[in-house]
Amino acid sequence: MLIGNSPQIKKIKKYCNQLAKTEDSFLIIGESGTGKKAIVKEIHNKSRHKNHQLVFLNCSTLGNTINDSDLYSKTDIKDENTGIFQQVYKGTLCLENLGEIPSTYQKLFFNVLKEKEYVNPYSKKKHNITFRICAITTNYTIKSENSIRKDLLSLLDNHTIIVPPLKERKQDIPSLFNYFLEQTCEKNNKEIPDIPENLYESIIDYNWPGNVTELKKSVENIVLMSKNDELDTSYLPFEVKKHPLEYMIDYNLPEAVDEVEKYLITKTMKRYAGNQTSAAKALNISEGTLRYKMKKYGLNRKSFKD
Repeated sequence: MLIGNSPQIKKIKKYCNQLAKTEDSFLIIGESGTGKKAIVKEIHNKSRHKNHQLVFLNCSTLGNTINDSDLYSKTDIKDENTGIFQQVYKGTLCLENLGEIPSTYQKLFFNVLKEKEYVNPYSKKKHNITFRICAITTNYTIKSENSIRKDLLSLLDNHTIIVPPLKERKQDIPSLFNYFLEQTCEKNNKEIPDIPENLYESIIDYNWPGNVTELKKSVENIVLMSKNDELDTSYLPFEVKKHPLEYMIDYNLPEAVDEVEKYLITKTMKRYAGNQTSAAKALNISEGTLRYKMKKYGLNRKSFKD
């Protein structure tokens, strides 16, 4: 599920709907945590493959923790030894971290994509490809580098979706925050807490270097750590902006009024370089009232002159 109504996300949602109707391979590029997997899921869940598995294969593990015996089934019977190619069957196989795929496996996937089939080295049987293949990467320059075979990229790159970082689509942040808040509260059987003033302004101002993933983890953290009925914003990765008058919380009303009056008179007198006539007019009070209040607050007209 893609959350947000920014122009960028609306464009991606439209692209997902179009890609879901095709069998084309596609490549998704974006910073870590931007929601690349969510886009793959969106396309998969709207495609004819939706009733079958979506498998994410981390290319950095190929040749290390995952090898040929993990890709191919040792038998043609589905059991605990079923390989990834048989697991995915008529579903979708997503090559994650494409930029880290070893050259040996680049050749393997090129042949699979080109021939639309593979030969199981264990059973020696030929299998037609019934699943869709796509890829995701954080490497924006992958197309201009030599680390990936150009012929493999050309087969994977029928369509490319560039996912912008969260700081470039801040319009989506409140919607994402609310979605993760509701999701986390429901998961932990908690009532949705009161949201402090200025929270939204603060989460929009923050650049979220970890993107959507960081936002989600931050929401989960403050929900779990908040003890009262209001979110404890001290658990966020930044300081929430306070209301400009927050420091007056312990003032009584006359004290607060005096503080505001003194502040406004000081700022206005500075703006007009000590000209009481202009300052009084801007403040919408008489010069007599201005002089009285300046004396009351110990403000000297000469100190405002250039």
